[in-house]
Amino acid sequence: MMVSPDEQRQDWPSHALDRVQELAREGKVNFTPTVQRDTKNLDYPPDEVLDCLCSLQSGHFQTSIRYADSSLWHDVYTVEWRRENGIIDPLYIKLALARGCLTVVLFSFHRPR
Repeated sequence: MMVSPDEQRQDWPSHALDRVQELAREGKVNFTPTVQRDTKNLDYPPDEVLDCLCSLQSGHFQTSIRYADSSLWHDVYTVEWRRENGIIDPLYIKLALARGCLTVVLFSFHRPR
């Protein structure tokens, strides 16, 4: 992965996965406008996105990124998600905990580009 001078990377998650899953189960996830567009294009209803977040495992973790214009670390996961129709989607998911770990902010939810 290429690292620009405007970002930092680390090989461990910045956010507790069990907290991410707990907040997803409670529906406390904010979808950025980009994620709203991408999930609509993929035909993913919000409940399925939340189910996918709840299914994340530590082995799905890839990297954590902090951009120069943000104080938040963004954890990146990749997962093979099986849809109800049996199709398996490879997904790239980037998220962070915000507001004192009271919400998950979903920054990316799309097929790998």
